[in-house]
Amino acid sequence: MAGGLEKKISNRYSWNMKKRGLLVTGGSAPEKLVLPEGRETWYVVAADSGLTAADRWGIVPDLIVGDMDSVEPSLLARYCGTPIERHPPEKDQTDTEIGLSRLWGQGFNRVTIAGGDGGRIDHFIGILRIFERVRYPKRWILKEYSVEVIDDDAEISCEVGEELSFFPSGALPCRSETTGLKWELNGLEWGPGDVGISNVCVDPLITIRILSGRLLMVRKNRGIIQI
Repeated sequence: MAGGLEKKISNRYSWNMKKRGLLVTGGSAPEKLVLPEGRETWYVVAADSGLTAADRWGIVPDLIVGDMDSVEPSLLARYCGTPIERHPPEKDQTDTEIGLSRLWGQGFNRVTIAGGDGGRIDHFIGILRIFERVRYPKRWILKEYSVEVIDDDAEISCEVGEELSFFPSGALPCRSETTGLKWELNGLEWGPGDVGISNVCVDPLITIRILSGRLLMVRKNRGIIQI
């Protein structure tokens, strides 16, 4: 990114003003998405055709990045007042990775990805693999499902009978203690390749205590998504 653009973004948005980052990437995304606590509490980056979903939600991004090979030129032209960071198609990072690096570079440690579903399987796996890195997003919202990182003790509201799936993530073995699940995770030590498909909530509030490592929790979206 050009130094001038970096300075412009840094001056307009500081860590004290906006504490959370949203990256809207290409592919299928929920029909509706709402930013809680007001737009001013978020810094939003659209990666290439992720601009389509952001536009549908009525969210004007703070920055647009990518090689612009899949966004409609007419749509991009409507955002001529938004900083646009163009990259060549042949590059070492995907548009999603570039967007994440810009958010993390601005100090937004709690980053949510929206989109990335229903397209090329290699792009989908590429995003999924990002969650295995030392620095990772906190949530990934797809068209019908959401993936959430559980890396600290958590209380999660759910509907009795709702299905949740869990997967170990990261380099460390994952150990946790839970309440409110049909099949509790207590005593399990999970490593790469282990899966916990279709667990069931038996209580409207489940608790997860992380002893080591971290989990990915997958659940079906319900209604309008608030992140």
